[in-house]
Amino acid sequence: MRAIGYFSDYAPSDLAEGTVEASNLANQNDEFLRLCDANGYQPVASFLDPGGASDRPGLRQLLDYLDQPEKGFIAVVVSAFARLGPERAEAARTYFQIVGRGAQIVSVTEGPLDDARLLQIWGQQNGESKVADRVRRGMRSRAIKGHVLGRPPYGYRVGSDRRLQVVEEEAAVVRLIFRL
Repeated sequence: MRAIGYFSDYAPSDLAEGTVEASNLANQNDEFLRLCDANGYQPVASFLDPGGASDRPGLRQLLDYLDQPEKGFIAVVVSAFARLGPERAEAARTYFQIVGRGAQIVSVTEGPLDDARLLQIWGQQNGESKVADRVRRGMRSRAIKGHVLGRPPYGYRVGSDRRLQVVEEEAAVVRLIFRL
């Protein structure tokens, strides 16, 4: 199988600290070559995106290469899923762009990536974004104070103090349901 290396200096901004080891482009290339040796892959190209390159020229070149006819069966080797983009959402978008062109993605740290593995990586607690953590804490705080977090359930309405209040007509229906 032919293999392509894709290397980036992205510091994953929305992944927890320590989920991706510091690895410069040269180290990622060494990892790529070792993985090719260990798995019998034939390295054919490497593309890189320096961390400061917001336009991602390496990714554009990689996608152009994958669009060429007669490229054969290709594996794109990355150091880690998080190296596919500067943020988790961008990394997932890059994953789908590559897979959509018929290539397999192999991560040095996580192994072969497929849709199921992508969902597993995406949902890991240590990979959740700081924004999601802040939202979750805020919702928990409001719930503890008794404030409404969404649409009120049948039999209640949101009062002026943002707390649930019983609607007697609907509550009578709920009581009847429970009695039955």
